[in-house]
Amino acid sequence: MFASLAQVFTDTGEGMIVRGDSFKWDVKIQGSPHLSEESANSLLFRAIDVYKKHHNNQPPNRVVIHKSSRFSDEERNGFRIACQDVPNHDFLSLGDGRDALFFRYGEKPILRGTLVLLARNSSLIYTTGYVPYLRQYKGPRIPRPLEISQHFGDSTKEELARELIALTRLNWNTADYSCSMPITLEFAHRVGAILGKVPAGAKVQEQYRYYM
Repeated sequence: MFASLAQVFTDTGEGMIVRGDSFKWDVKIQGSPHLSEESANSLLFRAIDVYKKHHNNQPPNRVVIHKSSRFSDEERNGFRIACQDVPNHDFLSLGDGRDALFFRYGEKPILRGTLVLLARNSSLIYTTGYVPYLRQYKGPRIPRPLEISQHFGDSTKEELARELIALTRLNWNTADYSCSMPITLEFAHRVGAILGKVPAGAKVQEQYRYYM
């Protein structure tokens, strides 16, 4: 059994949790889990509804989805339908990057924030790397990029890259600087581990502070 999870981050820094439908999935046969169109629509609709409850019943101006696996056609259609009343949206599939690595001239590693545009709507963004202000690269071995393997939406690759750099700048829970994964995915993995132990039908706290 799997359960879908949405973690809502607002522009004011609030974090809210939405637990979606439970479903059966055989990973050995079917590969990575994917939502049906109905479940995807329901999950995002509930996430937007939670946002509206905390913002005087006003929907967001923009929705950005970060997903650690690729979007199926059904998922994309379900999310798109849920965003009908939202002016702008961006759906991103983010991975650990490819085996191809990049270097720059000199002795220092590649700069944090470097964006490499690839074919087929994908790109690499170095969320870790050499930081001139610190005069060092904080990390083991050579930096590995984060890959945007899919993007459906309104923003440019440069705008999305700037947002990912901002979301990896500082983990406020650990004071860890220059993280490889954005907080949207890093925290969702931790919250998901906790929700996996909550029985089906039990009340789930919406506020993120209960999961810290």
